[in-house]
Amino acid sequence: MGALLLVTGVPAAGFAAGWWAEHFALGSARAQGAAVSRGQLTGGVFMAVTVAMFAATFALLAARALSRRALERRRMEAWDAEWRAVAPLWTRPRA
Repeated sequence: MGALLLVTGVPAAGFAAGWWAEHFALGSARAQGAAVSRGQLTGGVFMAVTVAMFAATFALLAARALSRRALERRRMEAWDAEWRAVAPLWTRPRA
């Protein structure tokens, strides 16, 4: 599931950021009555896509690490509870 999110979610975040950056730059230029060069537009879109993809990757990897940590904690708590029930049977003194 995590790999699927990484393969589909990160490019989708990059696409959305690029679309937003392009429309924001063009709208801002129209509002100011200024012209935006193709190089400026491409540079801004590239930066937005790059930052968005790194941020999405980091967010997905952080979420994976936190969820694995929570699951590991639950597993260890269950193991500890089972051991507390079984240990007295195994460790009591034998006559």
